[in-house]
Amino acid sequence: MVSRPAVAQELILAAYIEEPQHQNEYESSMRLHDGGFAFQSKHTPAMYFSGPWLLFLRTNPAYALSSIIRITDFATDRWLERFQGFNRTKEEPRYRIAEAEPYRGADGTLPSTVELFIAQLSRDNCTVRDVGNGQVAIEFHSDSQLQARLDSERQRPELSLACFGIIAQASQSIDQKRVLSDADSAAAFGQLQKIAESPSTDDTFLMYRRDAIAAGIALMLNAGHNVAAPGTEVERYCVDQLLKLAGEEATPRDFESPESIMDGADLFMSEAATVLIRRGSEDPQIWKILLNGIFAYCYPTTKKIMLRLHEQRSDVRLRFHEAATALLLWSVIRGPASAKTHRNDLNVLQPYRDIIIERFLRGHFKSRKYSASYLLALNHRFAKHTLTGTPNWEWHEQRVALMATSPKMLGNRNRLHRVESYMDTEVLRYGFNFLGQFEGLRSADAPALRAFFQTLMDLEMAVLPDSPDTDSDEFQNQYEFDDWLMLLASIYFATLTIEDAMNTVANPILSLGVGAHAWIADFVKAFFGHAPSLCPTPEDLSERWRALITFANNSPRWNPENVKLHYYLEQLYRDLFGMSGHPSYAADKGLASPLLLLRKELGEWCERWLKDPDFVAAFARFLSAAEGREIVSFSLIRLAAALPAMQNRKSRNGDLEDALSAATQHVWKVENELVRTPGEVSEAFRSVVSFLTARLVPEAISLQAKIAEA
Repeated sequence: MVSRPAVAQELILAAYIEEPQHQNEYESSMRLHDGGFAFQSKHTPAMYFSGPWLLFLRTNPAYALSSIIRITDFATDRWLERFQGFNRTKEEPRYRIAEAEPYRGADGTLPSTVELFIAQLSRDNCTVRDVGNGQVAIEFHSDSQLQARLDSERQRPELSLACFGIIAQASQSIDQKRVLSDADSAAAFGQLQKIAESPSTDDTFLMYRRDAIAAGIALMLNAGHNVAAPGTEVERYCVDQLLKLAGEEATPRDFESPESIMDGADLFMSEAATVLIRRGSEDPQIWKILLNGIFAYCYPTTKKIMLRLHEQRSDVRLRFHEAATALLLWSVIRGPASAKTHRNDLNVLQPYRDIIIERFLRGHFKSRKYSASYLLALNHRFAKHTLTGTPNWEWHEQRVALMATSPKMLGNRNRLHRVESYMDTEVLRYGFNFLGQFEGLRSADAPALRAFFQTLMDLEMAVLPDSPDTDSDEFQNQYEFDDWLMLLASIYFATLTIEDAMNTVANPILSLGVGAHAWIADFVKAFFGHAPSLCPTPEDLSERWRALITFANNSPRWNPENVKLHYYLEQLYRDLFGMSGHPSYAADKGLASPLLLLRKELGEWCERWLKDPDFVAAFARFLSAAEGREIVSFSLIRLAAALPAMQNRKSRNGDLEDALSAATQHVWKVENELVRTPGEVSEAFRSVVSFLTARLVPEAISLQAKIAEA
């Protein structure tokens, strides 16, 4: 750099500029970092200390400045090429032409960006001062318009970060019920004012501005209790901003979908409206804001608002039960309305949402009770009225006709198809998620909440196949609504009176037949998961469990002689006694006492099914996790009695030996004294170990040696 600066200049440019690359015509990009440079680990960040530039400037400033100008020109030209490729044009950006036109060269070429900047320097916009050692410092003074642009550019990341921060705070306030301190509330209010009053037109900021203002309002009203108390200037400011925001038209974003998990303006505005209504507001505009969240485009928004209303349903001003009733009608309307274009079109839903809101404000849903049959009939009429003449309706009619005449043409496998419906079951799944809240199961208004569950249950039973072939053909695949409803059904089965629970919940599900094995298995497994915490006593749980077993044993739909789907029937009988899963559901500590009370039924199950290696393997897996001397003793004796018939048989999954080995290892560990004490249990344990030793299972051979030593 000192003796041969020209060579150093060329070496630096050669090292930093990437050789020409093959690029597809459609790979054009306008990203600023695609400047045609070779990757250097110390390139990032692009600062004066990255690379040899500072040293070069100090050593030979003339050549260094020339190198910087050349490499800047190179990057500018590469960006221009990409700009032209991206826009499929040979024209240059208009702003570049307009600003550089006065400096166009004699040959017609425009100056580079750096040349243009230097050409604009004059005594009017810069000062020059001597810094010694033959060097001068040139300080540029931008005019007011340019300075405003520069200040705006500096604020861009700051505003965007402020938006993200206040949205995150508001989400935590809603999900975790966090309350702000006075200092944090004041800081949040300052951020809200900064965002709401900013004139910035940055695209990123504008994308999140609406969400951020709504989040700030919700945060202040919901969590900033002292700072935004009723009657304060802060509350009035928040209400003004809320009404102003509600009057603005929401702009759909390309990446939004009904299942979006991002908390948006609808949620935050509805949260704020809820607080204001509880403070006594009767403004129809505030009610519209709340209802826009209930009938929101994004399902998770509906879920969160309904959960909040459910928590505060004792406040009659919130009209919770009316809102829940209106949701049933909204599910009828939203399905066909979404099918008019595509389900991600926000604008097509707005007119229908306005109609529902207008009816709600008139008190239309105060005394309404909707039955499942009425909702399905209304949905069919509305879908026909809305979609007739569209491809969606033609497809729907063709499927209905095929189901009536040749249902097997609807798929390669023999499947039983549900009744065709345009009900938006996602509205029901998200909107009625509050039914799974344990607090409401035994509350004063539990019967009213239970009525909503019964409507959903009736809807499910009405659309599922009702066919004599249910014992030989499987049902069509489950929807997420089906999974959720079976979970909900198990919760209600565990809390209603046993007679009512069997008649309205368990009997309809178990009577679906083996074709609906997925529905039945989900219901039974969910019951095992929730019953220990919901049933008041082990005796109560065992009685409910016994009722399920008795119904299945007496039902023709569970009779092996009538059912052709033997594999699924056997799996259901394992599920019914909790003998499935890893570890087995029945091995849960919460089910230990109820299972002992069902010793008679469990013994009958063993007599009937432990002739099959799959059942023996499942029973051994249960034993490998079971605890308690009584249940371990009972299980060991039953398991040993079943093994002689297994000498020449294998389970379907080939896991009989693994399950038996795990069972013996577990019993030796937790009930060592029991199996070492001579008696029936000890003999049964030794029989199982001998069975495995004869099959040369290494763990059994090792265990046999330990038994001999003892």
